Amino acid sequence: MKREDLFLAIGQVEECRLARTEMQVSNASLVTEREKHVMNHSSIRKRIFRNCLTAAIIVSMLAVTAYAVGGFLIFESPQEMITTIFGDHTGYDHKDVTTWTDPEKPDSVYLDPAYDRVPADEQVVEEEAAPLVEAVGRNIQWNGYILTIDANLYDSATKCGAVIYTLENPKGLSYEVQSDGSVWFPSGEIIGFGQYGYSYILRDRSSNTKLTATYYYQLRDPENTDLVIGFTQWASTTQEEIQQNVEAIKQQLRAEIPEEEIYEFQKAYYGADWPWFEENRTRDEIIDAGYEVKAYERLKEITVCPDQIVISEDTQKEMESIALGGGKAILSPIALVLHCKDIGIEEGTSPDRVVIQFTDGTEYTVCGDDTANYVFNVGDPEGNEISYMFNRIINVDEISAVLINGVELRVD
Repeated sequence: MKREDLFLAIGQVEECRLARTEMQVSNASLVTEREKHVMNHSSIRKRIFRNCLTAAIIVSMLAVTAYAVGGFLIFESPQEMITTIFGDHTGYDHKDVTTWTDPEKPDSVYLDPAYDRVPADEQVVEEEAAPLVEAVGRNIQWNGYILTIDANLYDSATKCGAVIYTLENPKGLSYEVQSDGSVWFPSGEIIGFGQYGYSYILRDRSSNTKLTATYYYQLRDPENTDLVIGFTQWASTTQEEIQQNVEAIKQQLRAEIPEEEIYEFQKAYYGADWPWFEENRTRDEIIDAGYEVKAYERLKEITVCPDQIVISEDTQKEMESIALGGGKAILSPIALVLHCKDIGIEEGTSPDRVVIQFTDGTEYTVCGDDTANYVFNVGDPEGNEISYMFNRIINVDEISAVLINGVELRVD
């Protein structure tokens, strides 16, 4: 199984997010950023054992087929698209700080950060973003679902982009929307995008039978620079049906494959994480998990969507960008990429505060205190890089510096 297959298969399963080192700045009142990362990493590793089993089945070995349905379908122009998804017309544009508790830790109280979207800068929209918007205008249909990809914006300077889509089913859709507008499917992510990212709903254009959303993403798969979009396994079956089929196949596999062979398979499957699993799981648990992975791989051949939509990076262009602090950071109108070691950010952590300063004296707080003005924040496993994709679009010509935990990086 290739990595991009697994990425598409997972369909952005929320619990492990492909085990990537995502630094969520949720500003918990009782937990430091360092402690949160350690806890998240620990829980992620424990959940990988369960979630990677599910991942194997969700892979859709998709054929290169999609139906052309015309140009812009959701928005009338690139300008309207950008001013909506990077402006204050999403339906989830402002939120104050709220609190929440972990059901497993009822005495703990956490802060859910505030955010504030602002009107899009018309000049930047017209000059930088709109010319880069690609009208995709294709859809695929599967098991009563219709997935339509309207348009895509991609910035090769930061490898970040945004794709507009609709998912329809006349029988109804079951999705949940978080307080920031991010959306997910509790019964299993129906759409796989093949690259890291989050979906955010466009509320006024959505209903109980139609979801209109923006998938904000970054090309992070080293083996594939395309954005491959298709239906996952969850579009054709339910979790209950999957588990029933998997259990039946597992019994067949136990008669076909010796346990020792499965044990060796698991060593290779988990790679560098194998010592952790060997220490924290019994031999029987490891072997059972191996049979389950094999069962999922066999089951995926039964329920596959034959279509996909591929958006190639080769056709994309670069937005105007600037370097700061002698190349320690790259900033474009929609994203910021920090080179952690050059800045002095400790491995496994993210900055407590990131602030962009403009020449007129105003500031844009990307994260800090109780604020999270970004659509995602992700770092690589080696701790070399952290990327923020903004919840707005900014004019890089008006930037004087970026403050990282109070350390100033001036424009080169």
